[in-house]
This record gives sequence, structure tokens and C-alpha cells, in this order.
Amino acid sequence: MLDRMPPKARTSLALLLFAGGSVGLGLFTHAVAGSAAEGLPAGDARADLEQLASIALWAPLVIAPIAVVLQLSVWLSIVKVLRVDAGVIAAAAGGDLSPRMPVVGKDELGQMAGAYNTMMDRFQETVDGIRRAVGEVTTSADSLQRASGTMTAAADATAAELGTVARSASRTSDEVGAIAQGTQQLRQAIAEISTNTSDVSRMTDEAVTGVSRATGNVTRLRDSSQEINEVLRTINAIAAQTNLLALNATIEAARAGEAGRGFAIVAGEVKELAQATAAATEEIARRIEGIQHDTGEAVDAVSGFSDIIGAIAEHQLTIAAAVEEQTATTASMVDGAGTVSAGAEQISHAIGAVSSAAGEVRGAAGDTHRAVDDLTATAARLHNLAAVFRS
Repeated sequence: MLDRMPPKARTSLALLLFAGGSVGLGLFTHAVAGSAAEGLPAGDARADLEQLASIALWAPLVIAPIAVVLQLSVWLSIVKVLRVDAGVIAAAAGGDLSPRMPVVGKDELGQMAGAYNTMMDRFQETVDGIRRAVGEVTTSADSLQRASGTMTAAADATAAELGTVARSASRTSDEVGAIAQGTQQLRQAIAEISTNTSDVSRMTDEAVTGVSRATGNVTRLRDSSQEINEVLRTINAIAAQTNLLALNATIEAARAGEAGRGFAIVAGEVKELAQATAAATEEIARRIEGIQHDTGEAVDAVSGFSDIIGAIAEHQLTIAAAVEEQTATTASMVDGAGTVSAGAEQISHAIGAVSSAAGEVRGAAGDTHRAVDDLTATAARLHNLAAVFRS
């Protein structure tokens, strides 16, 4: 049991036992020496025993106070250390982690003070680490908050831009639809021109058949033929211009976007030229009707008129070839307009998908912003908890 007692406690116990033993031994020696002195005659031996009894009586009275003083000194040193330790613990309880217990000796109090100091060093390192972590978390939260704000702004800007692009794509689709409709009308007009050209060809064949029976005025017939030739040259020029405009319309149709507007203008011009061609064809019909009337009066007077009718037929073939080429070009333009319309529709669908994705990005940015707010609040609570302790 004594081995488990602190050294200072063992020292105090030893002083108490020593003082008690000294008093008991003194009283016992005093009693024995006194009894022995009473049985001796007066002399040196009796005097020595009486002196021994006196010393045995007074010696414990001197030794006991000394032992008490030494014991008080030991207890006061222990109390002093405990008071200092209690002050350090009270400071730690108040949040001040800087005070340390004095390590006096290698006894249990010294070991306790050393263990406490080590514990407080580690605890202070933990608190400092928490403070640093809170600072880093706060910095990261600020960065995340700015990033989420940037993401939200970017998503909003993207949504706005996508709205603009969607409206542009819608207008483009409408314009392409108008172009397709105009091209279809042009195709119908060219079909009418082809029909009229076929009629002219048929009428020319009838004129060739009627040449053998013509008996009219050759001069007037020649003049009429000349007028027909002029009209045919006009038709040929119109056909050439139609071919050139068809080429321009094909080039314009190959362009996307704004080129559609130019194509509409070209398509309108082609339509006007087609109408002029129809008018010229009608003029040819009237001239040929006059020729038929004259040929009824110019029987046997138009021997050279066959060549003129042959030239008319040749020009009609040229016009028919030009009309056929224009028909093929117009068909290509219609197909191209359909392709552009389908592409515009695909773009519209793609814009819708991107807009939906932008909405999801904005929602994710909002979730990130809310999570950052929660993280900032948690960091603030940790900071308040760590602020209770002072280093």
C-alpha cells in the first residue's frame, strides 16, 4: 500500500510516525529512567538517570514541533502546486489554452502536470487545425459561391441567346417555307410555259402542213414571217435571260440564311420573265393565226415559206429545251428548299435540347449555391466553437 502512495504523502506519514514514535519513546524512557532513579541512592548514577529521564521527557517536545513544521512545509508545497494546477484548469475551462501546469519533480503531481500539458498541447493543435480548416472551408465556400453565381449567370445568358437563336431559326423556317411556296408557283408557271410551247409547236406543224395549200400574198406572208422571226428572237432572248436567272437562283438557293431573301427576289424576276414568255408565246399564236389566214389566200405563193417554218420549229425546240432545263433547275430548288426546311427544323429541335440542358445546368448551379450556403453556415458554427478557446 505504501508503494502506491505519492512520495510526498509517504514523507508526511513518515514524519508523523517519527514524531509519534519519538514522543512515545521519550515518555517510555522518562518513565523507565525515573523508576530506576527512585530505586538508587543519591549519587552520580541517580543523577545520570534523572538527567536521562529529563532529556527523554523534553526531547520529544522539541522533535515533535520540528516534525510538525516539516510536515506543514510538505503539505504547503503540495497545496501550492495544487492551487496552481487548479488555476490552470480553471483557465482552460474558461477557454484560455495557453497556461501550463508547472512540472515540479517526477512524482505523481509532476507526471500529472506533464500529461496535462501534453494533452493541452495536442488539444491546442486540434483547435488550431479546426480554425485553419474553417478558414479553408470558408475560402472554398466563397469560391464555390462565386463559381455557382457565374454558372447561374452563364446559364441565364445561354438561355437568352438560345431564345434569340430559336426565334431566328423560326423566322428562317418561315422564310424557307415562303421560298418553297414561291418556287412551287414558279414551277407551275414554267409548266404552263411548257404547255404553251407545245401548243406553239403543234400550231407550227399545222402551219407546215398548210404551206402546200397557201395561195395568199407572198409579200405580206414574208412580212408576217419576219414579224414572227422578231418575236421568236424575243422569245429566245427571254429564254436566255430565264436560263441566266435560273442559274442565279440556283446559286442563291445554295446559300443558307440571309441568301434566301435574295432568292425570293430572283424567283420573282423569273416569274415575271415567265409571264413575258407566255405573252410572247401568245403573240406567236396570233401571228401564226395570221399566217394561217394568209396561207389560205396565198396558195402556191409560198414556196420559200417552208424554210421559215422550219426555223420556227427549230426555235421552238430550243425554247422547249430551255423550259425543260428550267423545270429541272426549279425541281432542284424545291428539293433544296425542302432540305433547308428540314435542317431548320432539326436546328429548332437541337436548340430545344440545348435550352433544356441549360435549364438543368441552372438548376444544378442553384443546388450548388444552396449547398454552399449550408457549408458556410456550418463553417460559421465551427468558427464560433473554435473562437471560445484562446491560444
